[in-house]
Amino acid sequence: MAAVSERDLRRSWPGALVFAAALAIYIRTLCPTVFVEGTGENLICVHALGVPHPPGFPFFCLIGKLFAILVRVGTPAYQVNLFAAVMGAVAAAGLYFLLVSRGAARLAAAAAALTFAFSRTFWREATIAEVYTLSLVLIVIQIALLLRWRRVTVSASSSSTLPPGKRGRKATSRSSASASPADRILLWLGLTFGLGLAVHYEHLLLAPAYFYFVLVHDRGVLRRWRTLAAVALASILGFGLHLYAPLRSLANPPIDWGNPENLANWWHYLTAEQYRGRMFQMPAAHVLANLRAFLANLPVEFSWLGVLSALAGVVALFRRDRALLWASMAVVVVITFWAVNYDIPWEIEVYYLPPLLVMSAWVGVGLSELAGWLARRGRLGWMAPAVLVVPMLVLALNFGPNDLSRQRFVLDNALDILDLVEPDAALILPTTNPTFALIYLSQIEEDAAELRLWSRVEGGITPVRDAVRPPHERRPKPEPRFVADALAEGTPVYAIDRQSADSLPGFAQIAWGCLYRIVPAAAAEEWLRRAPDALSHPYRFDVDGQQLAYGAEQRLIVCRYLLSQGDWAWEKADVALADRFYEKALGLGEGLPSVPAQIGQRYAEQGRTQLAIRVYERALEEHEDAVLHNRLGAVYGRENRLEQAEQHLRRAIALKPDCADAHANLASVYGRRGQLEDAVEELESALSYDPYNVLALKNLAFAYLQIGRREDARKLLERALEVSPEQPEVRQQMRHLWGK
Repeated sequence: MAAVSERDLRRSWPGALVFAAALAIYIRTLCPTVFVEGTGENLICVHALGVPHPPGFPFFCLIGKLFAILVRVGTPAYQVNLFAAVMGAVAAAGLYFLLVSRGAARLAAAAAALTFAFSRTFWREATIAEVYTLSLVLIVIQIALLLRWRRVTVSASSSSTLPPGKRGRKATSRSSASASPADRILLWLGLTFGLGLAVHYEHLLLAPAYFYFVLVHDRGVLRRWRTLAAVALASILGFGLHLYAPLRSLANPPIDWGNPENLANWWHYLTAEQYRGRMFQMPAAHVLANLRAFLANLPVEFSWLGVLSALAGVVALFRRDRALLWASMAVVVVITFWAVNYDIPWEIEVYYLPPLLVMSAWVGVGLSELAGWLARRGRLGWMAPAVLVVPMLVLALNFGPNDLSRQRFVLDNALDILDLVEPDAALILPTTNPTFALIYLSQIEEDAAELRLWSRVEGGITPVRDAVRPPHERRPKPEPRFVADALAEGTPVYAIDRQSADSLPGFAQIAWGCLYRIVPAAAAEEWLRRAPDALSHPYRFDVDGQQLAYGAEQRLIVCRYLLSQGDWAWEKADVALADRFYEKALGLGEGLPSVPAQIGQRYAEQGRTQLAIRVYERALEEHEDAVLHNRLGAVYGRENRLEQAEQHLRRAIALKPDCADAHANLASVYGRRGQLEDAVEELESALSYDPYNVLALKNLAFAYLQIGRREDARKLLERALEVSPEQPEVRQQMRHLWGK
């Protein structure tokens, strides 16, 4: 026994070093607070045991909460980030033990494990509050169980006295007795597979490789129905953690996505209905572009030396373990095929993590072959430690982009916002950052607890808590009506993004630091004088000092600051300064359709039509977008370039059939041509999609007046006033026509 323990110790200490080295680097580069992507949502759902976006990740929430209770280090955000780091180090150490169990040299296994630990994407996910490191831990465990199962199965088969063709029959005869050791391993595999589905549904894509690997080594398992049933039940048991969602939804946590407390809502939540339309819907050119980007990124993940080592590993497996090679190839091919066909460009790289894990294992096999070759040549044996060059190279390559230790820009943006608003103000939020950062500050760290957070949704605005409910359960309020009511109650109203002037008739949006204060249009001059200086305000967020290496959301935050500063300069009549900010935002916002859409809208409202057209046309050359087509069509319509207007508005509707503004603008084109029936049809379509669209309400009312439907017109104008009471021209029209 002592000899066995000594051998195990010799094999284990490099794995412990892998864990320690990976964790040390992760802690050194750990993000100290909330970050971009869904990290804000994730850490809120861990600490408050909330219901995250569909289909949920209950195992991450529960085990992350336990970790945060036991490890009280730093802020709540830091604790969840640290949990992801620990899971990342566990996954790396697990890969080491996986490779050693298959016979890889310890040094080569450690080198491959560290190569994976320091690969670009996995390293980043290990420094922020994301689910993927825990997911990879479970995948490593599943693969380890499969390899253990194969060793036990082969050992049992080799010790059997029956001919190979009759071993399956013997296994079948045992199905009525107690499960064999190999079958018990399959039960554990089923359980961890189910737990994996309670972290991320991507585990489903591993099933073909797992089935293939099992059937290659034991086709008789198909006849052991009790074993199969037990494995299925074990998987269901792990998957059963998804009961978390309806149970926690009953408690109404700060984030209660989809409100899955009844069976219908839970089914939509569990099947991730809102994301299904993104799968396998892209044109072939986009799919091929995704695939090229994945392949081009491999040297960034592993370095060219790592890529060559992986190819050497593939050759070695082809010679010695083809079953394992084809199974691992199946993981890479199936998941990569799915990922490149998934229209989720802002985080597509995280879906490549299982293939990257497999490729790291190939790196280990390739480096082990190299170490063995050197050892067999006697005098070259001293060069075996050279395999560590690969992880050292990857570490040096990826340290800079993954050093998030000083990246507080999401939190700084949220804190800048809190500095500018009154404690009891109403703040209208976008769907992206800083929404979750502000929820985190108000609900978890309990700063600004009285601040009222609202979100723009289809049909108006709603409290941020209700924004993630199913659409049929929301009770959105038209934004103009909400603003009017809030101001009447004495509640200040702010917005992160500036809306078009048409959408808030009767109100002005004053640049207020990095925000916009919404005030009555009649009082705009007074509020403009009271607005803080957008250029000299002491922001925490350093616009000029940002390292733009963290995706579209970071660039979007920077652009918001630039746009508000440009608007402030325009309000101060400094046109040249305003244009410098707008142009800088255009340059940083390349590839983000919302940025040129906002800048073009500003130019159009400022009367600089040709500039607006130029911005929209240039943006459409890079990215086809319904909002851009709609706004360009509206500008062409006002310029009386009706054919071009109709072309772009029809394209906007083709891209987004429920775009109410596009239908209303197309109606305006028909109205200019005298096509009254077509105009009425488009306006009615617009109101079917957005019953509170003020432009459509007014224009349809005037169209009804022209065809003699006076009573219908009166009702529409009354509704327009209900939606937006600050419309004196509508009241004057009604007094003129009806004396009221």
